[in-house]
Amino acid sequence: MDECYKCFALGERTLLFDAVSVDGIIKICRRCSLKENIPIIKKPNTLKLKESEKNQTVYDRISKISGVDRKQNIFEQKKELLKKQETSLKDIVDKNFRMNFKQEEKSKDDLINNFHWIIMRARRSKKLTQEQLAKEIEEPVIAIQMVEKGVFPEDNFRFIIKLENYLKIRLLKPEIAEKIKEQKKFDLDEDTTKELTISDLQEMKEKRESKILGNEYIEKEDLSNEEIDDLIFGRK
Repeated sequence: MDECYKCFALGERTLLFDAVSVDGIIKICRRCSLKENIPIIKKPNTLKLKESEKNQTVYDRISKISGVDRKQNIFEQKKELLKKQETSLKDIVDKNFRMNFKQEEKSKDDLINNFHWIIMRARRSKKLTQEQLAKEIEEPVIAIQMVEKGVFPEDNFRFIIKLENYLKIRLLKPEIAEKIKEQKKFDLDEDTTKELTISDLQEMKEKRESKILGNEYIEKEDLSNEEIDDLIFGRK
């Protein structure tokens, strides 16, 4: 028969509780537990269990009965939410991109005749959908859809050149392509200067010094030594 760990009172005479002591799980009466400061292990009663069940939502109880993994369901909900957010973001990008498109004869004059048919045939020959092509050249799908309808983004030669390079086709008229090529030639403007590394500038300085000694000729590098030093040491 169970008895109190401290006072040895029998379980039939007093209420005994499970408690934790240095010797492990023991039986102890309430008075001894308070006196010895030994914590009692409280077991949930029927009322508390019922209250716990009430706190569960209807969805929780149905999930438990049907064996549905609630954690898995929460993951699916988050996945669906992210999908909706991506869709909303895509709609915003498409809307902004559509606003930048202007169907003007002036911009079309820069392209060869039936450029939209050429793009569509080249894409299909590669067995790509509009979505796949957009992903490959890192542009919005709306851009591919619009250009295949003959609507060209005004002055957006970067997009057209991307299509030319990936699809291995020519869309720009020769004179326009030559004009763009000329514009891309090395020119030490503000943007180009930002892209130069210190080693590039030091090399330019060495070449200029060689030129002074009559050992080498330098093309298109017209910065003075002082200007190069300013760029190297961040004085400008």
